[in-house]
Amino acid sequence: MANFNGKPQDLKEINELLIINTIRDLEVATRLEIVEATKLSQTTVRTLLKELIERGEVMIAGLLESSGGRRAERYQLNPNGKLILTLIIEETIVFVNVINRLNQMLYQKEYEISISESITSIINVIDKALDIYPEVEAIGLSVPRITTKKGYLYGNLGSKKDESFMKQELEIKFQLPIIIEYDLNTVALGYHYTFHKDSSYDNLVYIHFTTLSVGSGIILNGQIVKGLGYAGELGKIPYRGSTINQLLQNSKDDEQYVDIVNYALYFITCFLNPNHLIMGGNNFKSYLLEDIKKVYEDKPSVPVTISYEDNHHYYGFIGLSQLVFNYLEQPKLLINKHM
Repeated sequence: MANFNGKPQDLKEINELLIINTIRDLEVATRLEIVEATKLSQTTVRTLLKELIERGEVMIAGLLESSGGRRAERYQLNPNGKLILTLIIEETIVFVNVINRLNQMLYQKEYEISISESITSIINVIDKALDIYPEVEAIGLSVPRITTKKGYLYGNLGSKKDESFMKQELEIKFQLPIIIEYDLNTVALGYHYTFHKDSSYDNLVYIHFTTLSVGSGIILNGQIVKGLGYAGELGKIPYRGSTINQLLQNSKDDEQYVDIVNYALYFITCFLNPNHLIMGGNNFKSYLLEDIKKVYEDKPSVPVTISYEDNHHYYGFIGLSQLVFNYLEQPKLLINKHM
């Protein structure tokens, strides 16, 4: 562990999080395994494990099989030791879930609510979930908009005058941390977290096709790339006197469609050099995937794995929930520093 200069309470909190994250990564661990992974002393691990068990964050998962001698206790995270609430907000539907540390859904609802409606509708569905699970510690929001510190931008140009202060208003109302993220970033994060044992997924771009636009979520070196907020707006790229959005909307010919998509892929790989390009969305012509790959590979191009997935809702859920848990499981001194 790196040297840390700070208050004893801060150091204790960091050590607790080291233990929690180690158990989460290993799923089940003995005290010796935790000591080896964290580089903390046996005394520190023993003391902090006792406190984490008393607080209900860690639980004993039985004894390790042994050929002789005293059998070591095994520890795991208490699945319900921390609960979060997530809202995946689409244009006309909101998916509401209460989730435990194992990404198990304890509560699942779906509401027909337009994103353009008053925030009162969102507050009402949050209230319903918190009435049943008042122990929720944080709320995550995935929105189909460019996010800001206070909420998100809307309107064609996404100018500051068209800003919703949803995040700020919900923080005031519920007195809980509110984490808000652009929906395509949560999908990209979902792929990254799901396949994190394969380091190639530290660098990927998820490309989403709708009837109106083409956007993307970008992960480079394991981190979301946002730029000033508009990173990933592929549809705005100029091409042949128009934009990719306009050309795809007007495309009637499969050959032309393949050409336009490949131009976007060349653009991404030359500038970002990801390992994976994952395409999805209701308006992607998946039957053309092999043609797209062939055209891409037949021209001089940067090597990349191209694939199609039709389960972006699942990966968005994984990405958002992990984002919120990561927020909760970082030291409070770091949270306060960046707030």
